[in-house]
Amino acid sequence: MNNPQHWRQHAACRGASPAAFYPEPGQWNVAAAAIAVCQTCPVVKQCGEVGAGEVYGIWGGVNAGLRRRGNRASVAA
Repeated sequence: MNNPQHWRQHAACRGASPAAFYPEPGQWNVAAAAIAVCQTCPVVKQCGEVGAGEVYGIWGGVNAGLRRRGNRASVAA
């Protein structure tokens, strides 16, 4: 069976606390730490594609504010 979420098994954030990728507004240090993890991730592109429509969190190295503004460039670009 083909699992479209198979890429998640290779994510650099696998096993990390989800809270690290959902920082509260103003928690720039938490966001920066999460984005740093994304910069090492072999599946950052897939993550960014899945998270493109998400309202909250950091997906593919891009925070919600950048996604709302239409800046979908990720750390993989």
